[in-house]
This record gives sequence, structure tokens and C-alpha cells, in this order.
Amino acid sequence: MSSNADDFTLPKATIQKLIKEHLGDSIRCATDTRDLIVECCVEFVQMIAAEANTICEQQERKTIAGEHVIEALQKLGYGEYIQSVNEAHAQFKTESARHSKHSDKLKNSGKTQEELISEQHKLIAESRARQYGNVQTPTTAMSGFNTANAFPNSSTPIGQPQQQYYQATPMIPPPLYNAVRGEVIPSASTLLE
Repeated sequence: MSSNADDFTLPKATIQKLIKEHLGDSIRCATDTRDLIVECCVEFVQMIAAEANTICEQQERKTIAGEHVIEALQKLGYGEYIQSVNEAHAQFKTESARHSKHSDKLKNSGKTQEELISEQHKLIAESRARQYGNVQTPTTAMSGFNTANAFPNSSTPIGQPQQQYYQATPMIPPPLYNAVRGEVIPSASTLLE
């Protein structure tokens, strides 16, 4: 093992749970024994990883794949684990495919960026209303605000003056200008007009 034992370790709580599953509640495991089991597990993982890395390098690949691990298990004489590894790998693939479908949900929503921003403002307003007991905030007042006028044409260069949507007063700040997207975020003064 390495000089620093904390560099490569497994979660002790997980190992303790596995020990309890196999021994049952009637038998207790000493801390030293649990630590020894953790060291053996780490050594096993390092041995399989080293062999899988060797196989990967022989095939002139840069990333260790599942088939490299399976071949390493076979070469080292742990063929009885291959079925379990294949089942775990299949389960991982289905879960990661399901996760990627959820991450594409926003892309496939069919809504424009303005619709998504408007929906986000509405959700924030509803949340604030629930939190503060239906107190109207600038965001909640904005629900009837025409967002088409709030967002200037994105083709306007950033250095060009934007159309004024507000009357400056000393008490109400002017709208914020988002130079990255060329949007004007309305302030309370635009809502009062």
C-alpha cells in the first residue's frame, strides 16, 4: 500500500454495513478486524485496477473500460465475479441513460429563452408570495409586464445607447443592463409607468 494510507481507502461505514449483512447482528466485528478488511479491499481494487490498466495500455487505449476490468478479473483468477460485474455495469448503464434523459428535458422543452425566463420570474414570484404571505414584490408585479419591451433587440451593439424604458427618479434605481445577452432587466420604475 502507499505511504499515506488515506490516499486510497474505502468508506468505513459502507464496509461496516457489508460486514453486518454477512455476519448478522449476533456477531460483532472488532475495529482492528474491520480496518484489516478495508485494507484487503483496497489492495484488491488496486490489483484489479493495475491489471486493467496494463490491458488497456496493451490495447493502446487511454481509458479503462468495463471490458478491461472483466478481462483483468479473468486473468487474475476471479472469474466468479464476472457475472456480478456485468450485472452492476448493466444497471449503471440504465441509470446513466435515465439520468441523461432528465438532463435533456430542458433542451427538448420547445420553449424559447424568453419563455423560460418569463416562467422563471413567475416561479420566483410565486415562491416569494408563499414565503412573505402574498406581498407584492417587483417580480410579482412584473407578471403582467410585457417582456417583449423589456428585452431590446439583441442585434444592438453593446456600446450603443439603449432605448430608455424608465424615468429616472432619485428613489428608484434604473433597470440593470445585462451586457452579455443584451437584455434590460426592468426595475420597479418601469413597472409603475
